[in-house]
Amino acid sequence: MSSYETLFKRKSMRKFDKSLSVSEKELADLNAFFEKCVPLLPDIATDFRIVKREQTDCRWGEYALLFFSEKKEGYLENIGYMGEQLDLYLAEHNLGACWYGMASCKEKASEGMDFVIVMSFGKSREEDFRSDRGEFSRKDLSKTLEGEASGALLGALEDARFAPSACNSQPWHVTAREGSLTVSRHSDSPLAKVVKKIPNYFNRIDMGIYLCFLEAALTAHGVSFDRTLPYEKGGKDVTYRLD
Repeated sequence: MSSYETLFKRKSMRKFDKSLSVSEKELADLNAFFEKCVPLLPDIATDFRIVKREQTDCRWGEYALLFFSEKKEGYLENIGYMGEQLDLYLAEHNLGACWYGMASCKEKASEGMDFVIVMSFGKSREEDFRSDRGEFSRKDLSKTLEGEASGALLGALEDARFAPSACNSQPWHVTAREGSLTVSRHSDSPLAKVVKKIPNYFNRIDMGIYLCFLEAALTAHGVSFDRTLPYEKGGKDVTYRLD
């Protein structure tokens, strides 16, 4: 299964069969895969650790991935981009995972890097994952797209909207112009009144997750692109020049 096909298989897994367990080989392979993850911003140092779920306050899963990073501009988007590669890898190998935004852990730092977020995971069955796109609950593309898209580009944008986000807030907005895409984050999330941290923290991680989905979809649909990341204070728009 390719990572593109896994876009439609993955789900936020919260139920696990206790008779199943992640093997030592699967843990070793996951550690090895982390070294292959492509960063969004290569100059930001990152690290992750696998610990037993009981070392965190996660309520489900067998293990937890702890993500750490230097605090530089764009670091949250970078963690989202890299972490989603791991999320897709886990789903591809029938390891169910869930971004666990509100979870905490005892380890608050790693070699000068700060703790960012947790992803819980555990062994799942093939049938536990999605098998139909109709199982997703996502905004219609018309709600997040400004401008016109057709053909392969339209197909890629339709696929990218299945990206997960904190409380399914889907904070991305895409503007399509001739030969380019601009991806921005809206800050008027209705969740801001409920959980004030979401727009300023978790939704920035969500933007990295979305970019991971978008680029996988663009590549699968044969749309060539060059990405520009003009992150400034607070994070700014991402631009794609399309060939």
